[in-house]
Amino acid sequence: MSAIELVFDFFEDHTRAADHVRHFKPVGFGILCFAMAALSVFLAQAVSGKLSPFSFSWVSLGLMVVWQLALGFLFTAVLHLVMEFEGIQGSAASLFVLMGLTSLVWSAAVPVALVLRLAAPKSPWIWTVGFLAVGLFSLGYKARSIQDNYQVSAARAWGTLFAPYIAAVFAGLLLFAIAVVGTFNQFIQMMK
Repeated sequence: MSAIELVFDFFEDHTRAADHVRHFKPVGFGILCFAMAALSVFLAQAVSGKLSPFSFSWVSLGLMVVWQLALGFLFTAVLHLVMEFEGIQGSAASLFVLMGLTSLVWSAAVPVALVLRLAAPKSPWIWTVGFLAVGLFSLGYKARSIQDNYQVSAARAWGTLFAPYIAAVFAGLLLFAIAVVGTFNQFIQMMK
């Protein structure tokens, strides 16, 4: 099966694509998918004029690709660990490839950005809605990929998908609480 057939099968016949990925584990193709998604997000941000922290340059594009790959590896590892802790067997390599394929959904961000630029050039909130819609669409494919890779129900796949996000929010809140308590303690000691 060629790479283009795998992409089309992922969106048309996801069980066939998941079987192919489970058997062959084309990790290099997953890396390429993450890189293409980073390019798409970079171009969509450039079209929308939202590249505020970076300029439109090769260095910025390289940073975006590295960032996307790092997040892809980290997210896949966390999801795989969650599934392993639950006692569900599956391959982290095939999950990485499937997550790379789901990131190709971000290729829709460029046409969405172009349409929004034409439809509502002066409405900054519409850009957020457009990118959020593409992100939610991507989340649906991520849950389906977890379901296909580990052969679990849709509810368990969604729960597993949100577990790292919920853990990150709680970790952030815990760090914030520790910082507030530390600052309050320093303030109390200065007042003595």
